[in-house]
Amino acid sequence: MKIDFSQRNFKWLTQTTVSNPAGEVWTFYPSTELHAKHSLDPSSSEAELYRGYTLNDGNTLKTEREIKNWMAGGEDAVAHCVTKVSEVIRDATGALSAETVRSKLGSLGIHAQTIEVAMERLIADRFLTQDDTALLTKNGAW
Repeated sequence: MKIDFSQRNFKWLTQTTVSNPAGEVWTFYPSTELHAKHSLDPSSSEAELYRGYTLNDGNTLKTEREIKNWMAGGEDAVAHCVTKVSEVIRDATGALSAETVRSKLGSLGIHAQTIEVAMERLIADRFLTQDDTALLTKNGAW
């Protein structure tokens, strides 16, 4: 059975090349859905654990989550960034633009790719909401 990658919210629909903060490069293509829970919201970050990509060596399978963590500098870097996002929003007096949050995190020395992966995950899991004017607000408890 052929998978419609766009319908299942795969981030990358064709062969793609990405790098990480160390300058290393991976090229991969979407290839499979790993025992997906059909009741799982395909826009949630948990769905990243079930979307599979094959690296260009033709043998190595990585999940979308693994690729995003690698692009961000590792799982620990993402977790650190999520903590800093929480602190920035907690310390704010009102809603912040996404650009303001990115700028504050960048001034802390956090790599831009790490910021994007962390914020994308927080928005996907609805910890942050992003409206049409790109305002970020805390949605519920951290």
